[in-house]
Amino acid sequence: MIKNLSGLLSGLDRKILEAIDRHVYVETQTFAKSNVAEFYVHAVKKKRPAAAIVKHVRDFMLDGPFEEEVSKGAKKEKDAKSPTSPDVPKSRVDPISLSQIHFARAFLDSVFNEKAKGMKGGLMKEKDFKDSLVAEMQAFYAKSYFYPYMLDLKATVSRCSDLSDLWFKEFYLELTKQVQFPINMSLPWILTEYILESNDAEMIEYLFYPFDIYNDAANRTLYTLKSKFIYDEIVAEVNLCFDQLIFKISHSIFLHFKKAASWINLSPDLKVEVDELLNHPSRTAKEMPFDSYDRILSQKGFQLLGRSLNISELLSQMMNQYLRKSIDMAIARYEGSDITYIIHSRTTHALLSRFCTLDRFDDMVAEMDESVSPLAANGRILTHSMAEIVNDFVPNFCYNS
Repeated sequence: MIKNLSGLLSGLDRKILEAIDRHVYVETQTFAKSNVAEFYVHAVKKKRPAAAIVKHVRDFMLDGPFEEEVSKGAKKEKDAKSPTSPDVPKSRVDPISLSQIHFARAFLDSVFNEKAKGMKGGLMKEKDFKDSLVAEMQAFYAKSYFYPYMLDLKATVSRCSDLSDLWFKEFYLELTKQVQFPINMSLPWILTEYILESNDAEMIEYLFYPFDIYNDAANRTLYTLKSKFIYDEIVAEVNLCFDQLIFKISHSIFLHFKKAASWINLSPDLKVEVDELLNHPSRTAKEMPFDSYDRILSQKGFQLLGRSLNISELLSQMMNQYLRKSIDMAIARYEGSDITYIIHSRTTHALLSRFCTLDRFDDMVAEMDESVSPLAANGRILTHSMAEIVNDFVPNFCYNS
Protein backbone atom coordinates (compact mmCIF):
# COMPACT_ATOMS: atom_id res chain seq x y z
CA MET A 1 0.00 0.00 0.00
CA ILE A 2 2.83 2.41 0.86
CA LYS A 3 4.61 1.78 -2.45
CA ASN A 4 1.40 1.95 -4.48
CA LEU A 5 0.46 5.28 -2.91
CA SER A 6 3.96 6.69 -3.36
CA GLY A 7 3.90 5.62 -7.01
CA LEU A 8 0.62 7.46 -7.56
CA LEU A 9 1.86 10.62 -5.83
CA SER A 10 5.23 10.55 -7.64
CA GLY A 11 3.45 10.29 -10.98
CA LEU A 12 1.27 13.37 -10.47
CA ASP A 13 0.85 15.61 -13.44
CA ARG A 14 3.00 18.73 -13.57
CA LYS A 15 -0.10 20.91 -13.50
CA ILE A 16 -1.07 19.51 -10.10
CA LEU A 17 2.40 20.30 -8.72
CA GLU A 18 2.10 23.82 -10.12
CA ALA A 19 -1.31 24.12 -8.44
CA ILE A 20 0.28 23.20 -5.10
CA ASP A 21 2.98 25.85 -5.61
CA ARG A 22 0.32 28.37 -6.53
CA HIS A 23 -1.77 27.54 -3.46
CA VAL A 24 1.19 28.02 -1.10
CA TYR A 25 2.07 31.28 -2.82
CA VAL A 26 -1.48 32.62 -2.54
CA GLU A 27 -1.71 31.62 1.12
CA THR A 28 1.55 33.37 2.05
CA GLN A 29 0.76 36.48 0.04
CA THR A 30 -2.72 36.73 1.52
CA PHE A 31 -1.27 36.41 5.00
CA ALA A 32 1.42 39.03 4.26
CA LYS A 33 -1.01 41.51 2.68
CA SER A 34 -3.69 41.29 5.34
CA ASN A 35 -2.48 39.80 8.61
CA VAL A 36 1.17 40.87 8.64
CA ALA A 37 0.17 44.36 7.53
CA GLU A 38 -2.30 44.48 10.40
CA PHE A 39 0.40 43.26 12.82
CA TYR A 40 2.70 46.03 11.60
CA VAL A 41 0.09 48.78 11.91
CA HIS A 42 -0.82 47.57 15.39
CA ALA A 43 2.84 47.50 16.51
CA VAL A 44 3.53 50.96 15.06
CA LYS A 45 0.43 52.38 16.68
CA LYS A 46 1.42 50.94 20.06
CA LYS A 47 5.07 51.97 19.47
CA ARG A 48 6.37 48.48 20.10
CA PRO A 49 9.95 47.42 19.26
CA ALA A 50 8.51 44.37 17.49
CA ALA A 51 7.32 46.65 14.67
CA ALA A 52 10.78 46.56 13.06
CA ILE A 53 10.81 42.74 13.00
CA VAL A 54 7.28 42.56 11.62
CA LYS A 55 8.24 45.07 8.93
CA HIS A 56 11.15 42.85 7.88
CA VAL A 57 8.81 39.87 7.70
CA ARG A 58 6.42 41.82 5.52
CA ASP A 59 9.20 43.09 3.26
CA PHE A 60 10.72 39.73 2.34
CA MET A 61 7.39 37.89 2.14
CA LEU A 62 5.38 40.36 0.10
CA ASP A 63 5.41 40.82 -3.68
CA GLY A 64 4.35 44.38 -4.47
CA PRO A 65 4.52 47.95 -3.17
CA PHE A 66 4.84 48.23 0.57
CA GLU A 67 3.43 51.69 1.18
CA GLU A 68 0.13 50.73 -0.35
CA GLU A 69 -0.08 47.64 1.82
CA VAL A 70 0.44 49.67 5.01
CA SER A 71 -2.49 51.89 4.12
CA LYS A 72 -4.58 48.80 3.37
CA GLY A 73 -3.64 47.40 6.76
CA ALA A 74 -4.63 50.61 8.50
CA LYS A 75 -7.90 50.66 6.61
CA LYS A 76 -8.56 47.04 7.62
CA GLU A 77 -8.08 47.95 11.26
CA LYS A 78 -10.67 50.69 10.93
CA ASP A 79 -13.14 48.53 9.02
CA ALA A 80 -12.74 44.89 10.08
CA LYS A 81 -15.95 43.89 8.33
CA SER A 82 -14.71 44.70 4.83
CA PRO A 83 -15.88 41.85 2.49
CA THR A 84 -13.15 42.40 -0.10
CA SER A 85 -10.10 40.13 0.04
CA PRO A 86 -6.58 41.40 -0.72
CA ASP A 87 -5.43 41.17 -4.31
CA VAL A 88 -2.81 38.53 -5.00
CA PRO A 89 -0.58 38.53 -8.11
CA LYS A 90 -2.02 36.12 -10.66
CA SER A 91 1.24 34.77 -12.03
CA ARG A 92 4.73 34.09 -10.83
CA VAL A 93 7.42 32.02 -12.53
CA ASP A 94 8.97 30.58 -9.37
CA PRO A 95 7.12 29.46 -6.22
CA ILE A 96 7.86 31.02 -2.88
CA SER A 97 11.26 29.89 -1.62
CA LEU A 98 11.86 27.68 1.38
CA SER A 99 14.08 30.40 2.87
CA GLN A 100 11.20 32.89 2.88
CA ILE A 101 8.96 30.42 4.70
CA HIS A 102 11.69 29.51 7.19
CA PHE A 103 12.57 33.13 8.05
CA ALA A 104 8.93 34.18 8.27
CA ARG A 105 8.14 31.37 10.71
CA ALA A 106 11.26 32.03 12.79
CA PHE A 107 10.79 35.81 13.07
CA LEU A 108 7.06 35.64 13.75
CA ASP A 109 7.62 33.01 16.41
CA SER A 110 10.27 35.18 18.07
CA VAL A 111 7.76 38.04 18.29
CA PHE A 112 4.53 36.18 19.10
CA ASN A 113 5.91 33.42 21.30
CA GLU A 114 4.57 33.56 24.84
CA LYS A 115 8.18 33.63 26.12
CA ALA A 116 9.02 36.67 23.99
CA LYS A 117 9.84 39.82 25.94
CA GLY A 118 6.91 41.81 24.57
CA MET A 119 4.37 39.01 25.15
CA LYS A 120 4.92 38.49 28.88
CA GLY A 121 2.74 41.41 29.92
CA GLY A 122 2.10 42.23 33.54
CA LEU A 123 -0.01 44.21 35.95
CA MET A 124 0.86 47.59 34.45
CA LYS A 125 2.11 46.46 31.07
CA GLU A 126 0.08 45.41 28.04
CA LYS A 127 1.23 42.67 25.66
CA ASP A 128 2.56 43.69 22.23
CA PHE A 129 -0.27 41.89 20.39
CA LYS A 130 -3.84 41.05 21.29
CA ASP A 131 -5.01 37.47 21.61
CA SER A 132 -6.94 37.67 18.33
CA LEU A 133 -3.76 38.64 16.46
CA VAL A 134 -1.81 35.87 18.19
CA ALA A 135 -4.48 33.35 17.11
CA GLU A 136 -4.13 34.50 13.48
CA MET A 137 -0.36 34.08 13.62
CA GLN A 138 -0.58 30.67 15.25
CA ALA A 139 -3.01 29.47 12.58
CA PHE A 140 -0.57 30.50 9.85
CA TYR A 141 2.35 29.05 11.83
CA ALA A 142 0.61 25.67 12.04
CA LYS A 143 -0.28 25.62 8.32
CA SER A 144 3.10 26.85 7.12
CA TYR A 145 4.83 23.93 8.85
CA PHE A 146 3.70 21.73 5.93
CA TYR A 147 4.59 24.19 3.15
CA PRO A 148 8.22 22.99 2.66
CA TYR A 149 6.99 19.41 2.32
CA MET A 150 4.28 20.45 -0.13
CA LEU A 151 6.67 22.48 -2.29
CA ASP A 152 9.08 19.54 -2.57
CA LEU A 153 6.40 16.88 -2.87
CA LYS A 154 8.41 14.26 -4.75
CA ALA A 155 11.24 14.30 -2.21
CA THR A 156 8.68 14.16 0.62
CA VAL A 157 6.97 11.14 -0.91
CA SER A 158 10.34 9.47 -1.46
CA ARG A 159 11.36 9.98 2.17
CA CYS A 160 8.02 8.81 3.55
CA SER A 161 8.03 5.63 1.43
CA ASP A 162 11.68 4.79 2.18
CA LEU A 163 11.60 1.63 4.31
CA SER A 164 15.35 1.11 4.46
CA ASP A 165 15.49 2.03 8.16
CA LEU A 166 13.74 -1.28 8.86
CA TRP A 167 16.86 -3.13 7.67
CA PHE A 168 19.86 -1.07 8.78
CA LYS A 169 21.18 -2.52 12.02
CA GLU A 170 24.84 -1.45 12.17
CA PHE A 171 24.23 0.26 15.50
CA TYR A 172 23.08 -3.00 17.10
CA LEU A 173 25.90 -4.94 15.46
CA GLU A 174 28.31 -2.57 17.15
CA LEU A 175 26.58 -2.97 20.51
CA THR A 176 26.62 -6.77 20.34
CA LYS A 177 30.08 -6.87 18.72
CA GLN A 178 28.81 -9.17 15.97
CA VAL A 179 29.90 -9.31 12.33
CA GLN A 180 26.38 -10.04 11.09
CA PHE A 181 23.05 -11.29 12.39
CA PRO A 182 21.41 -14.46 11.03
CA ILE A 183 18.51 -13.96 8.62
CA ASN A 184 15.98 -15.05 11.23
CA MET A 185 16.79 -11.78 13.04
CA SER A 186 16.28 -9.64 9.92
CA LEU A 187 12.93 -7.85 9.88
CA PRO A 188 12.09 -8.47 6.18
CA TRP A 189 12.57 -12.21 6.64
CA ILE A 190 10.68 -12.19 9.96
CA LEU A 191 7.69 -10.60 8.21
CA THR A 192 7.93 -12.98 5.24
CA GLU A 193 8.18 -16.05 7.47
CA TYR A 194 5.23 -14.87 9.54
CA ILE A 195 3.07 -14.62 6.41
CA LEU A 196 4.16 -18.09 5.32
CA GLU A 197 3.38 -19.68 8.67
CA SER A 198 0.16 -17.76 9.34
CA ASN A 199 -1.74 -19.75 6.70
CA ASP A 200 -3.89 -16.67 6.11
CA ALA A 201 -5.43 -16.40 2.65
CA GLU A 202 -5.74 -12.60 2.89
CA MET A 203 -2.07 -12.12 3.79
CA ILE A 204 -0.47 -14.64 1.44
CA GLU A 205 -0.83 -12.34 -1.59
CA TYR A 206 1.44 -9.81 0.16
CA LEU A 207 4.21 -12.38 0.57
CA PHE A 208 6.78 -10.49 -1.52
CA TYR A 209 6.04 -7.04 -0.10
CA PRO A 210 8.64 -7.22 2.75
CA PHE A 211 11.37 -7.61 0.11
CA ASP A 212 10.82 -3.96 -0.84
CA ILE A 213 12.74 -3.16 2.33
CA TYR A 214 15.82 -4.66 0.69
CA ASN A 215 15.23 -2.54 -2.42
CA ASP A 216 15.10 0.65 -0.36
CA ALA A 217 18.13 -0.36 1.71
CA ALA A 218 20.15 -1.08 -1.43
CA ASN A 219 19.07 2.20 -3.02
CA ARG A 220 20.17 4.22 0.02
CA THR A 221 23.42 2.26 0.29
CA LEU A 222 24.39 2.90 -3.33
CA TYR A 223 23.21 6.48 -3.86
CA THR A 224 23.39 8.01 -0.37
CA LEU A 225 25.95 6.07 1.66
CA LYS A 226 27.92 5.00 -1.44
CA SER A 227 29.11 1.86 0.34
CA LYS A 228 29.79 -1.22 -1.75
CA PHE A 229 30.56 -3.28 1.36
CA ILE A 230 27.06 -2.80 2.84
CA TYR A 231 25.51 -3.36 -0.58
CA ASP A 232 27.31 -6.72 -0.86
CA GLU A 233 25.89 -7.63 2.55
CA ILE A 234 22.39 -6.82 1.34
CA VAL A 235 22.84 -8.87 -1.84
CA ALA A 236 24.13 -11.87 0.13
CA GLU A 237 21.21 -11.72 2.55
CA VAL A 238 18.68 -11.28 -0.25
CA ASN A 239 20.02 -14.29 -2.14
CA LEU A 240 19.81 -16.46 0.97
CA CYS A 241 16.32 -15.22 1.95
CA PHE A 242 14.95 -15.52 -1.57
CA ASP A 243 16.21 -19.10 -1.97
CA GLN A 244 14.62 -20.00 1.36
CA LEU A 245 11.39 -18.30 0.31
CA ILE A 246 11.15 -20.12 -3.03
CA PHE A 247 11.86 -23.45 -1.31
CA LYS A 248 9.23 -22.92 1.39
CA ILE A 249 6.53 -21.39 -0.75
CA SER A 250 6.90 -24.01 -3.50
CA HIS A 251 6.49 -26.78 -0.93
CA SER A 252 3.41 -25.07 0.52
CA ILE A 253 1.91 -24.55 -2.94
CA PHE A 254 2.49 -28.16 -3.95
CA LEU A 255 0.86 -29.50 -0.78
CA HIS A 256 -2.00 -27.06 -1.25
CA PHE A 257 -2.70 -28.30 -4.78
CA LYS A 258 -2.26 -31.93 -3.71
CA LYS A 259 -5.04 -31.35 -1.18
CA ALA A 260 -7.15 -29.72 -3.89
CA ALA A 261 -6.58 -32.69 -6.21
CA SER A 262 -7.45 -35.15 -3.46
CA TRP A 263 -10.63 -33.18 -2.73
CA ILE A 264 -11.66 -33.26 -6.38
CA ASN A 265 -11.25 -37.06 -6.51
CA LEU A 266 -13.31 -37.67 -3.37
CA SER A 267 -16.80 -39.07 -3.70
CA PRO A 268 -19.67 -36.64 -2.88
CA ASP A 269 -20.57 -38.32 0.45
CA LEU A 270 -16.96 -38.17 1.64
CA LYS A 271 -16.76 -34.49 0.65
CA VAL A 272 -19.66 -33.72 2.96
CA GLU A 273 -18.02 -35.53 5.88
CA VAL A 274 -14.66 -33.87 5.31
CA ASP A 275 -16.29 -30.44 4.99
CA GLU A 276 -18.04 -30.93 8.34
CA LEU A 277 -14.75 -31.91 9.98
CA LEU A 278 -12.90 -28.91 8.54
CA ASN A 279 -15.60 -26.44 9.63
CA HIS A 280 -16.11 -27.91 13.09
CA PRO A 281 -16.10 -25.19 15.82
CA SER A 282 -13.42 -27.01 17.80
CA ARG A 283 -10.99 -26.81 14.87
CA THR A 284 -8.82 -23.69 15.20
CA ALA A 285 -6.70 -24.05 12.03
CA LYS A 286 -8.64 -23.14 8.89
CA GLU A 287 -7.89 -24.48 5.44
CA MET A 288 -6.96 -21.95 2.76
CA PRO A 289 -9.25 -21.56 -0.28
CA PHE A 290 -8.12 -23.31 -3.45
CA ASP A 291 -7.39 -20.02 -5.24
CA SER A 292 -5.20 -18.54 -2.46
CA TYR A 293 -1.92 -18.88 -4.38
CA ASP A 294 -3.21 -17.78 -7.78
CA ARG A 295 -1.73 -14.27 -7.58
CA ILE A 296 1.68 -15.57 -6.49
CA LEU A 297 1.78 -18.10 -9.31
CA SER A 298 0.85 -15.35 -11.80
CA GLN A 299 3.75 -13.11 -10.67
CA LYS A 300 6.14 -12.72 -13.62
CA GLY A 301 7.86 -9.37 -13.14
CA PHE A 302 8.92 -9.05 -9.50
CA GLN A 303 11.59 -6.34 -9.09
CA LEU A 304 14.36 -7.15 -6.62
CA LEU A 305 17.67 -5.22 -6.44
CA GLY A 306 17.31 -4.04 -10.01
CA ARG A 307 16.52 -7.50 -11.36
CA SER A 308 13.21 -8.63 -12.83
CA LEU A 309 12.39 -12.11 -11.52
CA ASN A 310 9.86 -14.45 -13.05
CA ILE A 311 8.38 -16.02 -9.93
CA SER A 312 6.08 -18.23 -11.97
CA GLU A 313 9.02 -19.76 -13.83
CA LEU A 314 11.02 -20.36 -10.64
CA LEU A 315 8.04 -22.04 -8.99
CA SER A 316 7.41 -24.09 -12.14
CA GLN A 317 10.89 -25.60 -11.86
CA MET A 318 10.21 -26.57 -8.25
CA MET A 319 6.77 -27.95 -9.15
CA ASN A 320 8.35 -30.19 -11.79
CA GLN A 321 10.68 -31.61 -9.17
CA TYR A 322 7.91 -32.17 -6.64
CA LEU A 323 5.64 -33.81 -9.22
CA ARG A 324 8.42 -36.20 -10.23
CA LYS A 325 8.98 -37.11 -6.59
CA SER A 326 5.23 -37.58 -6.13
CA ILE A 327 5.00 -39.86 -9.17
CA ASP A 328 8.03 -41.81 -7.99
CA MET A 329 6.36 -42.23 -4.59
CA ALA A 330 3.12 -43.35 -6.27
CA ILE A 331 5.01 -45.96 -8.28
CA ALA A 332 6.87 -47.09 -5.17
CA ARG A 333 3.57 -47.44 -3.32
CA TYR A 334 2.07 -49.33 -6.24
CA GLU A 335 4.96 -51.70 -6.11
CA GLY A 336 3.77 -52.48 -2.58
CA SER A 337 0.01 -51.99 -3.08
CA ASP A 338 -2.12 -50.49 -5.90
CA ILE A 339 -1.88 -47.59 -8.37
CA THR A 340 -4.62 -45.29 -7.01
CA TYR A 341 -2.08 -42.69 -5.75
CA ILE A 342 -1.01 -41.73 -9.26
CA ILE A 343 -4.54 -40.40 -9.95
CA HIS A 344 -3.99 -37.54 -7.46
CA SER A 345 -0.67 -36.57 -9.08
CA ARG A 346 -2.33 -36.26 -12.49
CA THR A 347 -5.04 -33.96 -11.04
CA THR A 348 -2.39 -31.92 -9.21
CA HIS A 349 -0.53 -31.52 -12.50
CA ALA A 350 -3.72 -30.33 -14.22
CA LEU A 351 -4.40 -27.73 -11.50
CA LEU A 352 -0.83 -26.38 -11.47
CA SER A 353 -0.69 -26.23 -15.29
CA ARG A 354 -3.09 -23.26 -15.21
CA PHE A 355 -0.28 -21.08 -13.80
CA CYS A 356 3.02 -22.96 -14.21
CA THR A 357 4.81 -24.16 -17.32
CA LEU A 358 5.20 -27.85 -16.47
CA ASP A 359 6.53 -30.85 -18.34
CA ARG A 360 3.95 -33.26 -19.79
CA PHE A 361 2.60 -35.58 -17.13
CA ASP A 362 3.07 -38.66 -19.31
CA ASP A 363 6.71 -37.73 -19.81
CA MET A 364 7.18 -37.41 -16.05
CA VAL A 365 5.55 -40.81 -15.51
CA ALA A 366 7.76 -42.39 -18.16
CA GLU A 367 10.86 -40.83 -16.60
CA MET A 368 10.03 -42.01 -13.09
CA ASP A 369 8.89 -45.40 -14.44
CA GLU A 370 12.37 -45.77 -15.95
CA SER A 371 10.86 -46.76 -19.30
CA VAL A 372 12.38 -44.00 -21.43
CA SER A 373 15.77 -45.68 -21.80
CA PRO A 374 16.23 -47.61 -25.10
CA LEU A 375 17.76 -50.45 -23.04
CA ALA A 376 14.74 -50.78 -20.77
CA ALA A 377 12.39 -53.53 -21.94
CA ASN A 378 9.79 -52.92 -19.25
CA GLY A 379 9.15 -50.12 -16.82
CA ARG A 380 8.72 -50.39 -13.08
CA ILE A 381 4.93 -50.40 -13.34
CA LEU A 382 4.76 -53.12 -15.99
CA THR A 383 7.39 -55.24 -14.25
CA HIS A 384 5.52 -55.09 -10.96
CA SER A 385 2.15 -55.73 -12.67
CA MET A 386 3.50 -58.85 -14.41
CA ALA A 387 5.07 -60.09 -11.21
CA GLU A 388 1.79 -59.63 -9.29
CA ILE A 389 -0.22 -61.44 -11.98
CA VAL A 390 2.16 -64.40 -12.15
CA ASN A 391 2.97 -64.70 -8.46
CA ASP A 392 -0.27 -63.56 -6.80
CA PHE A 393 -3.30 -63.22 -9.05
CA VAL A 394 -3.08 -66.42 -11.16
CA PRO A 395 -2.22 -68.85 -8.36
CA ASN A 396 -4.79 -67.47 -5.90
CA PHE A 397 -7.73 -66.78 -8.25
CA CYS A 398 -7.58 -69.83 -10.52
CA TYR A 399 -10.63 -71.94 -9.50
CA ASN A 400 -10.27 -74.70 -12.10
CA SER A 401 -6.97 -76.29 -11.23
